[in-house]
Amino acid sequence: MSKGLQAVDKKDDEIIVATKWMPMMRRARSIKKTIDDRKNYLNPYTIDLHQIHMPYSFSSFQKQFDAMSDLLDEGHIRSIGISNFSAKQMIKAHDILADRGHVLASNQVNYSLIKRKIESNGILDTAKELGITIISWSPLQSGILTGRFHENREQTESLLMGRKMMSRGSIKKSQKLIDSMSLIADSHKVTIAQVALNWLINFHGETVVAIPGSTKPKQAEQNGQVMNFKLTKTELNDLEELSRDFL
Repeated sequence: MSKGLQAVDKKDDEIIVATKWMPMMRRARSIKKTIDDRKNYLNPYTIDLHQIHMPYSFSSFQKQFDAMSDLLDEGHIRSIGISNFSAKQMIKAHDILADRGHVLASNQVNYSLIKRKIESNGILDTAKELGITIISWSPLQSGILTGRFHENREQTESLLMGRKMMSRGSIKKSQKLIDSMSLIADSHKVTIAQVALNWLINFHGETVVAIPGSTKPKQAEQNGQVMNFKLTKTELNDLEELSRDFL
């Protein structure tokens, strides 16, 4: 048995499984029609969080969240989340679920030290007000917040054209921030990437969690080590101030 398959030997409550339903070109009835296949693929684990991937479907929000509520009532899933929903859409989803006696657990959005729009467009404030967890996808912004492109900008040549063009502006704009993060990383004996993740999960209390991608076991291990240290209040505030251009 491969290492990747050994996880199935662990107890269900030791593993948190999150999955998504893609709404584009689909109707709400697909949510219930696909749940058995989804459960079979993820067996023996329970679906802890089932999310609507984005706010675009042939069906209304009411029908989509009624279908999700049915899954929760029937014991197929443990909680309901969304992804890439605006503040107004979050409120609508929250209210529909509340009418069914359920809560909206999370909204998965792009958020990082150099992608802070959710602080100015109402998403973060709404999440805090309603007790909704923000799940940050791409918290290292495709490697920019590791500092490796700042150390050697020629590495961007290996990127796909679209990502290359977007990265170049962000790299130049974030140089001061990365320089400060490097000093903080040295003081804690950690990496720049770990500093970026640590800021993300601590600056707003318990509102934000991160899902950094990993292509190698070492990266996953380093991401997990972010929980082993905590930035000081001064360090958190300094990084917040240095990254305000990205609000």
